[in-house]
Amino acid sequence: MDPERRTPVLMKRFYTAIVRRRRLVLAVFALAAVLSVFAVRQVKVDYDINDYLPPESPSTTAIEVMNSAFTGGIPNMRVMVRDVTIPEALAYKEKIAAIAGAYGLCQAALAAQDLQQTPQFEEVLAGARAMLLESRNHSRDMQLALDFMADPPEAYTRNVDRITTLLATAVTFERQQVVADRNTARNGTDLMSEGTRVLLRTDRGAFHSAAPTGALGIARRGWKRKLIEQVTLCEGRPSLTAGTLLAQELSKDNVPCTLIPDQAAATFLARQGAHMVLVDGMLAAKNGDLKAPVGAYELAIACYFHSIPFYAVLSADDIDLDAADGSAFGQAEGDPHSVTAGLPCGDAEGWTPAYDVVPAFLITGMITDRNISCAPYEETLEDTVKNAPRKMIVDFGS
Repeated sequence: MDPERRTPVLMKRFYTAIVRRRRLVLAVFALAAVLSVFAVRQVKVDYDINDYLPPESPSTTAIEVMNSAFTGGIPNMRVMVRDVTIPEALAYKEKIAAIAGAYGLCQAALAAQDLQQTPQFEEVLAGARAMLLESRNHSRDMQLALDFMADPPEAYTRNVDRITTLLATAVTFERQQVVADRNTARNGTDLMSEGTRVLLRTDRGAFHSAAPTGALGIARRGWKRKLIEQVTLCEGRPSLTAGTLLAQELSKDNVPCTLIPDQAAATFLARQGAHMVLVDGMLAAKNGDLKAPVGAYELAIACYFHSIPFYAVLSADDIDLDAADGSAFGQAEGDPHSVTAGLPCGDAEGWTPAYDVVPAFLITGMITDRNISCAPYEETLEDTVKNAPRKMIVDFGS
């Protein structure tokens, strides 16, 4: 029989048999459906792609190290922020990038794992360090992170490969930063009593570190300890993002806060008052001069005039004993377009400093993760730097 004619004949026999035995077919399908209801509970689906990797692969080793240090899984991170402008979104991106310096070096090492036993491996790491520093405009925070990565604890170098050592060191660096931020917050709240009203000038938010950091971390801890009554935020010219972003973060914690224009800070202190002003510092010189966000200098003058304590908040690692005084910080200028962007200014040019330098005599004290330093700063800051804690060792298990 012609194959083309044979196919319709077979199909006719098939569906004819189904129609004749329709009750039997329906019974078979019903029985299969019932069995499937019970059997589906026995089906296990592994959604963790890490389980499909060979146990000896470098990726598996790295994942085991990270799982031993952190609870939960290690997902790919996607950050979505609603109701922000493009400059605000870029500000978020910049803060996230600051956290990732140590892990960025690990990523470069994993990409070059096949070269681990060759001289080219160190060349790859050197190139990654240079790229990371350039991405953050050679910031001190990034430099400190990469310096930490270059000098891992001895316990991490015994009988393990280079990539595992880098991953363990990166985890340790992040944990050490979290501990430092918490210590800073504790030291800051030690200055508070119930009903404290505090004014903040800071651009460090939740994305700046692995934990609430700087003046924001102090404010949050003070509120949770029922010590703070009111937080006032300077808006943060010229970008105008710092104050608004921090206001959103504090509002999530139900912290009562007020946002004021930078130029109204002195009048606010004169009329409303505050028990203390907290400003996040960038660097401190040996004599106590402070490199700080724009607006800190005039805030310090207002506090000095109205006899309000003015505290700088910074990491002990940001005390530069090689800088004799504030002149070592230079007089860099900021982006002039940040002043005029989006405003009907005609042909007027903008100008803003990149940062302020606050003289030491205007500063009541410096709150760090190690202590609170007060004048004479030449002595107290040197003691703070010398009393560095031992490098943390994280137990990753055997």
